[in-house]
Amino acid sequence: MKFRGPNLLAFIVAGLILLIWLLAVRMGVFEEAEVAGGRSYYKPLVAKSHNGIITAKYLDTKNHNFQTIEFNMNDSSEYYLILDGKCENALFRFIRVNDSIIFFGVDKVMVKRASIDSLFCLDE
Repeated sequence: MKFRGPNLLAFIVAGLILLIWLLAVRMGVFEEAEVAGGRSYYKPLVAKSHNGIITAKYLDTKNHNFQTIEFNMNDSSEYYLILDGKCENALFRFIRVNDSIIFFGVDKVMVKRASIDSLFCLDE
């Protein structure tokens, strides 16, 4: 295969990068989020992160009283997990501030407290 210059190689590399990105979005590594102006963008799923510490749990009165858990991840960023399913209700009742939380994929959460490890499945 003979290349006709750097332009063809650049198109091939750009095409491969775009293909990999589209596959990652399609496989669920990224989720689509919408900003107030109606424009959408893709961001990495929080659930792909590994572990963190629960900093707060509360009913979010400004957001239809959804059960909300705040936690800090290893990168010291603060994240929110909104629980609105039947299975997630048990997680909200069980969890306490200062528990460790570990995510496995996008639908399994392990909560560690002292010598207790509890695994929860999240609704999709």
